[in-house]
Amino acid sequence: MKKKILLFLFFLSGINMIAAQGLIPLWPERKMPNSKGMHLTDSIARERLYQVGTPRMYTFLAPKEKNTGAAILIVPGGGYHSLIADYSKPSEALYYQERGINVFVVCYRLPTSPDLLNPEIAPFQDIQRAM
Repeated sequence: MKKKILLFLFFLSGINMIAAQGLIPLWPERKMPNSKGMHLTDSIARERLYQVGTPRMYTFLAPKEKNTGAAILIVPGGGYHSLIADYSKPSEALYYQERGINVFVVCYRLPTSPDLLNPEIAPFQDIQRAM
């Protein structure tokens, strides 16, 4: 019983530490390249993101007492078809945060978006902008 309580408390402390601390849009409004100018919203189904309305980055900063000043950009996979839908607490961010590394997770446009002029280059444009 004591182990279960300690594990539960550890889990709760991890939730507070891992919550996304900020959101950074990648492009100024109406200034996104390779766009037809359509107003799209995120399309989520079965815990996957199939359409990205606003390309963005989520920030997960390391605690001040551990912060090394290093940073990593995480680019989720998905075969250019979909992305994970919940960026609020990715396990990868916790791994790096615990080691004093600041984490940025990019949510990029997918080539299947109806808003794109050149679908094949949109993900790269967003990821390059995030860097």
